[in-house]
Formats: sequence, structure tokens, C-alpha cells
Amino acid sequence: MSDTLGGWLGIDKAAKKAAEQVISKMGNDLKLEARKAAQDEVKKIEGKMLTLAEEKANKIANQIEKKNIGFN
Repeated sequence: MSDTLGGWLGIDKAAKKAAEQVISKMGNDLKLEARKAAQDEVKKIEGKMLTLAEEKANKIANQIEKKNIGFN
């Protein structure tokens, strides 16, 4: 009986170790996927910010140009 129990415990330990490795791999894959998604989102936000900054700069430049035309 103890041989069988010992055998099962050995299998349980091996199964637990294999499960931990799979979970670790899945965790690393999820971390990588989350990191990529976050980087993509940052790029979108940066793009929107750049567009807004360009629009604001153009608006200010147009206002300055209109004021300068009024002085001439």
C-alpha cells in the first residue's frame, strides 16, 4: 500500500510541478499580451495628443496671422 501511495504522491508532485510550469508560462504570455496592449494604447493616446497639439498650434498661428494682417 505504501508503494502505491508513494507512487501516487510522486505523480502528484510531478503533476503539480507541470501545472505550475504551465501556469507560469500562461502568466508570462498574459503579461506580454497585456504589455503589448498597453503599448498600443499609449501609441493611440500619443497620436491623439499630437493631433490635438497640432490643431491648437494651427489655430493659434491663424489667430496671430489675422492680428498681424489687421496691423498692416
